Amino acid sequence: MNKNLELLSYSRKFQIKKTKENVYEIKHTMTNLGATINKDNEIKYYVTGCYDSGCDWEQIDLECFIELKEFCELMIK
Repeated sequence: MNKNLELLSYSRKFQIKKTKENVYEIKHTMTNLGATINKDNEIKYYVTGCYDSGCDWEQIDLECFIELKEFCELMIK
């Protein structure tokens, strides 16, 4: 499938923001998962929204993580 079309099909599930340091912050809109992609195309994944919640851990939606991972990998290809 065309990479651009595949990215568009995923795009409604993600918010993307570019920082002043040219790092892209990606947030999955349906869960508490996020990622960053730096100028060297290094991807780091995060659990968001759990700070100051009083919990020591958060459950991860594996299906949403797989979507996030696939989306981020498409962005750096």
